Amino acid sequence: MKKLKNNHGYSMLELLIALALTGVISIAGYRFYETMANQTVTQEEISDVQLNGRNILYEIAKTARLAGYKVGAHDPYEISTYGDSLSVYYSLDNPMDTVIFYLEDYDEDLEASFISGLPEGKIPKKLFKEVNGTASLYADYVTAVSFDTLSANVIEITLQVQTSRVDQTLERADGIRSYTYTERVTLRNL
Repeated sequence: MKKLKNNHGYSMLELLIALALTGVISIAGYRFYETMANQTVTQEEISDVQLNGRNILYEIAKTARLAGYKVGAHDPYEISTYGDSLSVYYSLDNPMDTVIFYLEDYDEDLEASFISGLPEGKIPKKLFKEVNGTASLYADYVTAVSFDTLSANVIEITLQVQTSRVDQTLERADGIRSYTYTERVTLRNL
């Protein structure tokens, strides 16, 4: 058998170069993974916010369409002075059912986990739905809601929602994505 002349193994320089290349490739792979994971979470949140916004608007519009059902001479609905709450009056089984949609601020002491990490001025509100005097939280991260009377039997509902976390890739609006939805509702029972 033939003997190899330079059978000494790897030099220290070759090992250090291999280690440095492995480190650079590992760091690049981790950065890529981290970026993709953040983008996935951001896209999921955007999808959730868009879906929730459309569903909230749909439910408010559905309730508003019932305004005046079996009410008689009573007003079928009432919009607050500032246009930020809607009271709908209708009756199915009870003599008079009332549904009210309105916004409330977060309690910073009790609900700090919901609003932590959001920039100043980008703190959302909570949308409540009150049915016959019993209020319950209906939606989070609602920036604004407005109700406008367009004609005797048409109201316009505008809803603005936002994401719950800052998107580092979005430079405008302090990294907060917001979406506005509008729907005109024809009241059937007027």
